[in-house]
Amino acid sequence: AMAPRIMPQFGTTSQFMEGAKGEFGSRRHRPCRQAPPPVASVVLSLVCLLPLVLKTGRFHWWQEPQTLDGAAMVRSKLNLKMVHVKTGRALNEFQKKRISKKNHAGIDLKEKRDGQSLGPANTNIAVKDRNQLASEPLEILIDRNGKNILEGEEAKSSIPWSMHDVNGMNTAEAPSSFEEFMARYRNIDVYSTGEGKFGKPELEFLKNFIMKEEGKDDYRAIRTFAVPGQDPSSPSTVMLIGVTPFSARSRQLTARAVYEAEPTALVLQLCREEMGRQLVMPAEHRFAVANYQRSFACTNPHRTTLFYHHIYTINDDMIAMQWMAGLAYHAAWDEFLQLPDHDTLPRVLCLGDVYSSKLDEVLHKQGKAGLEAVPTLSARGKQLARGLIASANSGHKVVLGVVESNLLGAVTTWLERAGARLVAVSDASDIDAGRESIAADVQLGLDADLSSREAWASQASVALGFGKRRLGTFLNKRGMELLDLRRQRLSKTTRVKDLVRHREPRKQWAAAALWGGSGSTPGPGALLAPETGMAFQEELLEVPNDYLREAGMSRFAEPLWELLSRRGGALETEDPTELEWWLAGATESEDASRHSETSFSESSWAE
Repeated sequence: AMAPRIMPQFGTTSQFMEGAKGEFGSRRHRPCRQAPPPVASVVLSLVCLLPLVLKTGRFHWWQEPQTLDGAAMVRSKLNLKMVHVKTGRALNEFQKKRISKKNHAGIDLKEKRDGQSLGPANTNIAVKDRNQLASEPLEILIDRNGKNILEGEEAKSSIPWSMHDVNGMNTAEAPSSFEEFMARYRNIDVYSTGEGKFGKPELEFLKNFIMKEEGKDDYRAIRTFAVPGQDPSSPSTVMLIGVTPFSARSRQLTARAVYEAEPTALVLQLCREEMGRQLVMPAEHRFAVANYQRSFACTNPHRTTLFYHHIYTINDDMIAMQWMAGLAYHAAWDEFLQLPDHDTLPRVLCLGDVYSSKLDEVLHKQGKAGLEAVPTLSARGKQLARGLIASANSGHKVVLGVVESNLLGAVTTWLERAGARLVAVSDASDIDAGRESIAADVQLGLDADLSSREAWASQASVALGFGKRRLGTFLNKRGMELLDLRRQRLSKTTRVKDLVRHREPRKQWAAAALWGGSGSTPGPGALLAPETGMAFQEELLEVPNDYLREAGMSRFAEPLWELLSRRGGALETEDPTELEWWLAGATESEDASRHSETSFSESSWAE
């Protein structure tokens, strides 16, 4: 009884057999085999694992996954479809880990695209007439679920969205704003059994996206500053309007602020590379492209299965809504053009943000976290503050700036370092409800006493780096008229088929891609000229080159800027004195007597 207990080992007699031997001593039993030596155990384990290693396609499976060219493959860790394709159940941790390993190893897990499509990929059967003007509303022939809209029926219901047409046929149009998107999908799990159709992970992601964007909208605010300028006894007013990219209320707020404040200088959070997309392209064309793209997706051109088609219903709305980003700047500029001319001081438009190409570099190197980092926000806030202060120092008494709500803090910090004093803060909801007045806040800045801040005017140039960094991109009345003429021309002459064009699906040469490795894929069609339009919808649609050239979008942004600069309509400088002379009319253009845009017959669009 006091003998030490021996733990059973591989190949030894089990405890059950020891008990049986003690109870039935006379009964014979079959002895177990002897344990193999340690070396044989290791070899046997490797032999058992060999099929698993061969199944992965690589023998050195414990090393870091590499691609064919020897570079580590980087894949997105966010997988919105963490459910089994057939059962619809949530994946367990083992299945998620296996998917993650294959994603990081450069093996794409793509869903089967053998579903039914309503039409060929080179046409959109959902649109009735592609020859109509793009500025007119599109007439769509199917609803969101791909059903035909018969005569006398309407597919206008979109709030809330339901797979079973609870409140009528659902429209196939894209959401025009974040408010409409939120109304469609906020209660999707209540009205359309979303968890059974999409799965819990997708609904959680959707809920977090809505909460994040809705939280941004709560930070819309109006901040008013008094800037000393050259004469502290007669300060200027700088008003900041915080907006969000997709909000319809932000568009209404900016238009109302321009109308009530009547500024002579408008500063937008844009750069000259975004001038064509945000200012020249008509807002009606953005809605037309988004609706064309969204109705085309309803025909299932990618032939996804039913489960993934349900998920892409929400994703396609998010993608189409990207065309609405920045409409708040377009609304402010459109209202700014309608203001009457000032008696002595001409109006000026300033595009004061950092170049979008620089932000793309940060996004490529650091990801989205780099764009939201403090150094990036501070640099953008300082650049915007240069444009605001330079406009105020040029003699403009009312300067209105439109920036995103996440940059309000950074711009405020740099304005205060430059000597501006915060005199009023209003919430956007107070302005909408009529509890606060924009005109009254502007007058507070004009009536402020800044006699004690005489030295701040000279410190502004030191704090913001005047003479060392560009002040912004400035457009005078001539430059704004040129852009407006282009916008009107596009609105009156562009048809739907001129705005959106179908592309041939790209041929996937799987064997040639494996043989060729990195770089261009060899094989048939490798020497053909690549498509040069602005592609979207997984490269099945594009905005053609002719439209991009006329609007000054994409790679044609620089030629548009050079045209404005040659005709004396735009200036980009680091010297505040040069800016003052240019705003006073001391410009040198190649043809000063020609104040209008090229006639339609002479333009490349007519060709």
